[in-house]
Amino acid sequence: MTIASSYETVCTACGGVVHEGDRVEWKRGVRGVRHSVCPDTPEKPPRKVSWCKLTEDGPWNALRVFDPDGSLELEGELVTVTTRSGRTSEQHLGRLVVQVSATEAIYELAKEEEDDDLPAIPNGFYAVEVDSKLLLVKVVEFRSGRVHVFDADDRNREYPAKKVLEAIYEFGPGEAAIAYGRLRGHCARCDSPLENNLSVELGIGPVCGKHYFDRETWGNRKAAARAALRARGLEPNDSVRSEDFESVQHD
Repeated sequence: MTIASSYETVCTACGGVVHEGDRVEWKRGVRGVRHSVCPDTPEKPPRKVSWCKLTEDGPWNALRVFDPDGSLELEGELVTVTTRSGRTSEQHLGRLVVQVSATEAIYELAKEEEDDDLPAIPNGFYAVEVDSKLLLVKVVEFRSGRVHVFDADDRNREYPAKKVLEAIYEFGPGEAAIAYGRLRGHCARCDSPLENNLSVELGIGPVCGKHYFDRETWGNRKAAARAALRARGLEPNDSVRSEDFESVQHD
């Protein structure tokens, strides 16, 4: 039967990419599809990683890796997993369970560190460098106690929690939150815009900052920020004007 492919896949005849909407031959009960007319130069498919089960009734706790080059010695490698809905997450491959073919294998999901071993980081947004790359992230602890780290702009993209949380802890949660506020102009805790001179000077909302520093330290920071603003002729509680922004914001 000739149909239009409803999703991107790989042609069983030529091994090339089948794009959504391409005309393909499909037969009920037969796995996979093939081009109605295979191209002279098939498009090489990229590596694809997807969730799968180790047993028919088991949980979705394994990863199926398709690599057109047959590079399947991947234990311990960090890979990006994409679901059909488009959500992505980064996961470490564990032990190779079975090699399905020369280009496809199934791996266990690498065991994660227990949440008890993760540093305690308050919920909120952070800017932090991980592996020489600046990440803007959102840390969320769910009611179950499990902690997730998402991209600040794309909730569908998730980062390995342990690595990012340790980087935030080493830099200092308060400093990473302030770095986010200075980059984005929004409070790292409540995500409200930093609209007055004091909040811009601090890099975070004056109330929300208490979640990252002890009372004495935060009180001293606010007092120093107010003094610095008044020394420059600015009132802490005045709204920030665009022409004043550079004079208020720290280098």
